[in-house]
Amino acid sequence: MSSVMVTIYGEVMKNFEESVKFLKSKVAEVMSQVIVECPTPIFKTIEKYKPVLCGSAISSIYHGEPVHDFDFYFRTNEDVREVMDKYCEPPTVDESEEVIADWHDYDGATQIPKIPGKSFTYNAITFKPTKNYKYVIQFVLRNNVNECRNNFDFIHCMPVYDFFNDTLYISEAQFQSISEKRLILSKNMQGLPDPKRVKKFMNRGWSVKVTDVPKFSP
Repeated sequence: MSSVMVTIYGEVMKNFEESVKFLKSKVAEVMSQVIVECPTPIFKTIEKYKPVLCGSAISSIYHGEPVHDFDFYFRTNEDVREVMDKYCEPPTVDESEEVIADWHDYDGATQIPKIPGKSFTYNAITFKPTKNYKYVIQFVLRNNVNECRNNFDFIHCMPVYDFFNDTLYISEAQFQSISEKRLILSKNMQGLPDPKRVKKFMNRGWSVKVTDVPKFSP
């Protein structure tokens, strides 16, 4: 891709390195606003654990599309556990009052108790928009960022922005997928992706080829 010229925000990029540098500046610009304006509890968690941005938000920023929710992934599983302890109460099994001893790794609980303003699932803590803050923030709790990325369905969701080190980690294949709005399965993906996710991206103008996503070519 190094010889292919692309356009971002009306600016013509001469090569991959220049494209990544420019995209990083745009992601940094958006994230500085998202983090600085976020409510204090979220800000303190981000400041302490320094999670990274991952998911489809980076591709939306590339295309100048509005981004309403941001997924933060933690660097280590120890950080994941600490955040779970901070925001969650240990769930109980079924209707009994037995507390799960090592509940961080348990996916059979009926629910994790909810706290006003926050929504819990086994996978994430979601902070909903408030009167003074328009974004949805998710702290992903499945595993650390590297383990989570290995289970992603599409490669355009895999780039990582580390705003504390101002570094954008993105491969040429991931960048090309984003720039072309072309859905490409991750090599680690087992089976087929969720049809609803495929249709969601198609409704946003992404293309699907049978060579990239079997059985979902239009």
